[in-house]
Amino acid sequence: MKFILLAVMSLTTLAAHASGLDAIFQGINSGSKLCFERSYQGPLPSQQRVRSIKAVLGRTGGSYVTPYLAIEVSLKDRPGVSFTQYMSCMEVDGGVYCPVDCDGGGMTILGRGTVLRLRNEGVSLYSCGGEDIDENGEPTNPVERIWLNNLPGGDDRFNLKPAPLANCAEVETYD
Repeated sequence: MKFILLAVMSLTTLAAHASGLDAIFQGINSGSKLCFERSYQGPLPSQQRVRSIKAVLGRTGGSYVTPYLAIEVSLKDRPGVSFTQYMSCMEVDGGVYCPVDCDGGGMTILGRGTVLRLRNEGVSLYSCGGEDIDENGEPTNPVERIWLNNLPGGDDRFNLKPAPLANCAEVETYD
């Protein structure tokens, strides 16, 4: 009897601390997504560059469904400019890691409940496809690479609150 009680308690504890793709992307079906955001008001610590961040958690539609994290970031030293990044997510050692293509770092999703908790592992904010070229061979929108450091007490962790999907309409999700 003690063994059965112990086994049930262990399973309950595991369920309460579920992690991985299934827990983070629970309720997000193929082709659907959720929006989260956070804005920082007033003076920011010297090591923090992020003024605001929006994040979309979703699953691509179609025959190959991929969970993803897409972010849009505004920086205190670049007013009026937003930087975006799209990351496919995978389960790594029971957690969820979302790497950037082209060797651009990534983010770890620490949890999703009343807030979406992200840990910045150092992430590049740019698109690795290069820049668009007009008919004269001139760049029309030069790509600027921004590296978002993960300095402790700065841009290392983010707690984002759920928001209406319309708030994330400008975040590039490629679906």
